[in-house]
Amino acid sequence: MTSAWSVVDWGYPHDHTQVQIPAVEVRQLIASTEHTAVLEDANRFDTLHRKGGFFDEGIITIFGVTQGVAELQSFRFRPNNFTPTTAKQWLAERGFKPLLFVEGDTT
Repeated sequence: MTSAWSVVDWGYPHDHTQVQIPAVEVRQLIASTEHTAVLEDANRFDTLHRKGGFFDEGIITIFGVTQGVAELQSFRFRPNNFTPTTAKQWLAERGFKPLLFVEGDTT
C-alpha cells in the first residue's frame, strides 16, 4: 500500500511567505506480528518478493527487483523464533545494518 503526503504551498499568515516543500512518497509498513529489518528503501525497486528458506528457520527474506536484478530489501523475523533482541543480534553477527528495525506487534 502506498500513500503520498506532500505540502506544496504553505503560507505563513504573519509575513505571507510561501514555502515550497517537495512531494515525498511514503510507503506504509503494514502492521505485522513479524519483526522487520529494512535494509534498503522499498521505493528503489520495481517489485518486492517474499521468500523463505534462504537463511535460518523463522526468517523471511524480502527481495527487491529492478530491471531483473534482485537485491536484499528486508528481513522479517517470526516472533516464535526470534525476539527483537535476538533478531538484532542475528543481524549484527552477519554484518547487516538495517536502516530501520520495527518490532512486530505480538499482543
